[in-house]
Amino acid sequence: MDITFGWGLDGAGWEQPGGRRGTRATLGHATVGPAGLTGILRTRLGLTAPETEHPLRIGAYRDALAQTSRLWCGKSFDVDPWAVAKKMLAWRDELVAVGWGGAAVPGGSPRLADLAEAEALFDAPGAADSVREVAAMLRGLVTDGVEWPPGIDRLTVLGSTEALPAPWPGIIADLAALGVTAAEEDAPAALQHLRVITAATEWEAAETAARILSTAPDTALVATHHTDVLDQELARRGLPRLGASEASDQRATAQVLPLFLAAICGPIDVHAIAAFLDLGLTTTDSESGAVTKLGVVPAAIRRPLLGALTAQPGVGGPAWMAALEEIRADIAEDAAAGETERAARNEEIIATLDACFRTSRIEFAGGTCPTAAIIGPLEWLARRVQRLGARFAAPELLIAAQSVFTAIEVLGQASDVGERELQRIVEDCGTPQTSPLAGAEASEHPRLPSPALLRIRGPVLWWGAVDDGRVHRRIWTPAEVRALAEAGITVPDPGELARLRSTAELAGLRRAGTVIAIVPDSIDGTATARHPVLAFATHDVTEAGAKIEEVEKTAHELVVDGTWKYGDAFLPLQVPEPHVPDAEAVKSAAEVRTVPAGTHLLPERLSYSQIEKLLIHRLEWLLSHPLRIREGWVTDIPTGNRMIGTFLHAIVETIVEEDLDGCSRETVRVCFDRLLPHYASELDLPGNARLRQQVETEAVDNITELFGTLRRGGMIVTAAEAPIERALTLNLRAPDQSGESGAAHAHEVTMGGFRDLDAETSDGRTVVIDMKYSVSRTKYRDLINDGRSLQLATYAWSVADDLPLDGIVTAYFELKYGRFDSTSPELGDGAEGGSALSPDVLWQRAVASVEKALSEIMFSGVVRDEGNALINAADGKPRELEKSSAKAAEAADAQSLYLPVDTAKYVDYGIITGVEADLS
Repeated sequence: MDITFGWGLDGAGWEQPGGRRGTRATLGHATVGPAGLTGILRTRLGLTAPETEHPLRIGAYRDALAQTSRLWCGKSFDVDPWAVAKKMLAWRDELVAVGWGGAAVPGGSPRLADLAEAEALFDAPGAADSVREVAAMLRGLVTDGVEWPPGIDRLTVLGSTEALPAPWPGIIADLAALGVTAAEEDAPAALQHLRVITAATEWEAAETAARILSTAPDTALVATHHTDVLDQELARRGLPRLGASEASDQRATAQVLPLFLAAICGPIDVHAIAAFLDLGLTTTDSESGAVTKLGVVPAAIRRPLLGALTAQPGVGGPAWMAALEEIRADIAEDAAAGETERAARNEEIIATLDACFRTSRIEFAGGTCPTAAIIGPLEWLARRVQRLGARFAAPELLIAAQSVFTAIEVLGQASDVGERELQRIVEDCGTPQTSPLAGAEASEHPRLPSPALLRIRGPVLWWGAVDDGRVHRRIWTPAEVRALAEAGITVPDPGELARLRSTAELAGLRRAGTVIAIVPDSIDGTATARHPVLAFATHDVTEAGAKIEEVEKTAHELVVDGTWKYGDAFLPLQVPEPHVPDAEAVKSAAEVRTVPAGTHLLPERLSYSQIEKLLIHRLEWLLSHPLRIREGWVTDIPTGNRMIGTFLHAIVETIVEEDLDGCSRETVRVCFDRLLPHYASELDLPGNARLRQQVETEAVDNITELFGTLRRGGMIVTAAEAPIERALTLNLRAPDQSGESGAAHAHEVTMGGFRDLDAETSDGRTVVIDMKYSVSRTKYRDLINDGRSLQLATYAWSVADDLPLDGIVTAYFELKYGRFDSTSPELGDGAEGGSALSPDVLWQRAVASVEKALSEIMFSGVVRDEGNALINAADGKPRELEKSSAKAAEAADAQSLYLPVDTAKYVDYGIITGVEADLS
C-alpha cells in the first residue's frame, strides 16, 4: 500500500486523487492524516479495539479523580466534578498523545501530580491512547529487532517530517526501520492565480459562486463553511448540491434528551412538557430519501394533553385528568376495532408520560437524585426513539436513541447525581446533527471540506474563505513544559500546530494553482474576517507581479449593464425590481375583506368573548372561529396575568364547590398550595419565589375579602363557573334594507360560556359577579361608569327571565386589589357614578351590532374589521388611537349600536390580517 500522509489530510475520501503521480486513490493507495494513519497502523499491528465513548470516558475520569487527593483541583471538583473531569481528561489526552506513560513527572506542578495520581486509577482508552500504543509498539519492534511487515510499501510525507509534533517523527522513523520507504514531498511552488471575491452577504456570495460553477463546470469546490445557502443556488441551476450542513446540538433530534429531562425533573415546567409533547422530528429515510416529520408522542396522545395545558397550565388538574380519560377512551375504541398493537403502544406511552409528568416526577432532594430514578424513564425514551428510527429508517433518530443509551450508561456509573452534573452529562451525551434536508449529490469533480485535501492541479472555488475563530491557547506553563521535557515528553506548541494547519492548507491551494476565494462580509448578520491563509496566498501572487486590484473584486463589480462577467464567461441577467408591498392595499385589506356570501360562516354558538371579537376585530373572529385557525399549542399556554387569573378563579371555584369557608385565610392558603401544581405550576420554578409570594398574598387577602363582603351583605353564593346555555334569535337583513322593511332571516344561536360567581341577596335578587385579575386600577370601574360593561350585561341577560335587567345585581371583583366595581349599592364602594347606559339597553345595542355584522357577511360577503381601521388611522400613535376610538364609539352609540373600542389595540392575528405586516 502507498500512503500519502500530511497534517490536515484526515477526511480525504478514497475516491480523491492521491500521490505525486496524480493517480486516483484506489485500494492500494490512501491519503490520510494522523487519525487515518493511526487507524491503519493499529490494524497492521493487531492493536484494534473499541474505543470508549467520550462521555463514558469523562465519567470514568471523574470517578478516578474522586479517589485521589486532588491537591490542585479539589475545590473546583467539589463544585462541578463533571466539568473538572472533562477539562483534565483533555489535558491528560494531550500528554498521552505525545508519549506520557502516566508516571509522576519529577519536579512537576501540582496539576501534573493530580493527573499522574488519577492516571493510576483510570482505564478508559481513547484516541490519544491509540497513538501512544502504536508509537510504543513500533519502538519496541525496532528496539528488539523483530521483523514485522507493516504492509506499507511507501509513505510519502507532505512537508517536513521533523516539523511534525511528537510522536510522529519517531513513528515515521520506526516505519522506515521496518522496511517502509519513507520520503518527503517537496513543498509546491507558489500559487499562480488568485481571485478573492467579496460579497456583502452570504446570499450574494452564494449567487456569485453558483454562477462561476455553472460557467466553469471543471472547477473543484472546497467548502470550509456550511453550504445551506449555496446549495439552494446550485439546485436552481441544476447543479449537484454539496450538502455540507452545519452540525448543531440545537436540531430537534438532538433536543429529545434534554427536553425530556427538563419535562420530568424538578418543579413542574409546563412549557418544557409542552415543548416535548409538541416536538416535531424531521427525518430522512435512509433508503428512499423521503423526508418525514415525526413526533415522539403520537398525535392521539399529544393533542389532548396539549389542549389540557392550554386550558390549565399545570399537571394533574381537571383538564389533565379529562385528557387522560379521552385518551384512554380512544385506546379502548382501538382495541375494540382490532387495533390491538396501536392500543397497547398508546397505553404504554400514556401510562409512562403520566407517571413521568405527574405521579413520579424526579426530584433533587438535597441537591441530588438517585440515578436509578432517572434511568427508568430514559430507558423508555431510548426504546421509543429507537423503534421510531428503525420503523422509518431514520438514521437521525437512531443517533438520538444512542445518545440516550450513552446517558443511561454514564448515569449507571454512580448511585446518585446532582442537578448541575446531570445537565453537563446531557450536554456531552448529545450528538450534534446536520439538517436532514441537506442531502449531498454526486459530482464529477472534487468537493472537499478543506484546502489541505487538494491534490491535483486545476481551478478550485473556495466557498466560505473566512476565519473560523479557532484559538490555539497555551495549556502548559513554561515550568511545566520544562519539567515534561526533562522527563522526555515534548508537548506541542500551540503556535506550531496552527502553523502546521495553515501550511497544509496553503500547500493544497498551491497544488491547485488557480484559486477563486468567495468571502462574504457578513454571515447571519455577524461581520466576518478573512481566512488567515488568504494573506499568504495573496502574497504569493503579488510577489509574482499581480496587482492587488486584479486579485480583489466585489460581487457587485462583476455585474455591468445587466450582464454578469467573469473571465471569458458572461451571463445576461434579468434583475427583477425589488418587491415592495403596496402599503395602501395592505392597509385596505386589513380593514375590509370579502368572502362568498351565504350562511356557511354564520355561527351556531356565541359567547361574550366571541361577540366582542366579532364586533371589534371581525377578521380575527373569522379566522379563529368559522375557519378555526389557532395559535400553536406551545404559544397558547397561559402565563403571566392570564395564568394567575385562571388560578385564582380555580381557588374560588374550589371553595364554592367543596362548601369551604372562603373567609378563612387558612382555607384559601390550603387551596392555593393544593391547586398551584394544576393551574400555575410556573410559580414553583426557580426564580419565581417572589412572584409566588406576591400571588399567595393577593389570594389570601383578596379572596377572603370577596367572601367576607358577600357574607357581610347578607348574600349567599349559589354557584361558581355556572354554565350559560340560552337560545338567542338574531334577525339578519340585507344591508340595503332598513328598519323592519324586507324579510328577515331568523338565525338562532346558542349563547354559551360560564359565569364566574352567582349569589343571591337576602331579599331573593340574583347577583352575578365577574372576577378579573388586572394591573389596571380603573379599567373596570370606567367600563361600568361609561355604560360599556357588556360582559356584565351579557351575564345579567343569561339569568334574567326578560328585560329589563335592572333587577340583576352585577359587579366586577378585582382579584389583584380585593375590590368590587358595581353601581349596585350592595357591592359598590360609592366611588362609582351612575352608569351612562342601562344594562338592557347595552345588551340590545350589542345584539343589534351582531345582527348587522352577520348580515353583512351573509348577504354581501363583507367582513369589516373596525379595530384594524382604528389602528391604521392612528398610525402607531397611542393618543391618536384613543381619540379615534372615542369618536368611533360615539358614532356607534348614535346609531344605537355598540363597538367595544377599548379592546381595539389587542390583536392576535395581526400579521395574517395585515395590520401588523412588515411593509419595508
